[in-house]
Amino acid sequence: MRNLFRSFLMLAVCLALAAPAANAGTIDLYGFRTVAGQEYYDAASYFSFKVCKTGTNYCYYGQLGYTGEFYPVSVSDAGWYDIYMYRDYGWCCDGVWGSNDLPIAGGPFYVPSQFTSISVSVPPRPNAPTLIEPCDYCYIPSANFNLKWTDGLDAQRRSPSWPVTYDIWASETPVGWPQQPEHLVIPDAPCNPDAYGHCTWWVDQLVVESGRRYTWRIIVKLNVGGGQVYTTSGPSWHLTQY
Repeated sequence: MRNLFRSFLMLAVCLALAAPAANAGTIDLYGFRTVAGQEYYDAASYFSFKVCKTGTNYCYYGQLGYTGEFYPVSVSDAGWYDIYMYRDYGWCCDGVWGSNDLPIAGGPFYVPSQFTSISVSVPPRPNAPTLIEPCDYCYIPSANFNLKWTDGLDAQRRSPSWPVTYDIWASETPVGWPQQPEHLVIPDAPCNPDAYGHCTWWVDQLVVESGRRYTWRIIVKLNVGGGQVYTTSGPSWHLTQY
């Protein structure tokens, strides 16, 4: 099946320019998904891409089709290029993939003045975490308690080769004060899974004050290798002390 997708998913990036033909080239760019750490698992159907000359903001944009229709793109000349491939919407319930601001690992790629072929495989971004406890806008006692959230992973995003950590952002607003801004309180926290696989973080040493307000927010950080860490933020959740 992998070979079938490889043969179907071809994008020709044609280099036809105002510059002399000797300074231009042609890329055949093949796009695939990396699933659970396995590169070139299947086709990167309907993924967007951009090809940017390294060190500049000079980019060329396009989109892969389901079976890899040709999509012509003109570039100025031969040289080094960064390739970005991404899909910023969920399709068939599989979430979002790649990045439009982190180039594909393994680049930059050299485009010569003649034809070249480049294959890239794109990892997923983590899913947004969802709230387990305490509930949003709940009241909490002044004693210690656990924060709990889902880990942001599924079968396509879970791999021993992809370590995941969590940044915990929070705010604390005393009674009568304007809402305080969130700040990073715990960087790179482990999941600390409970019996159901939910991530947990123990909170203690709160200032005892009835009506004191809190927010907390989780950012999932998935290290997909090659120096790339994909992040996804959950929403801010709210708590008030009894």
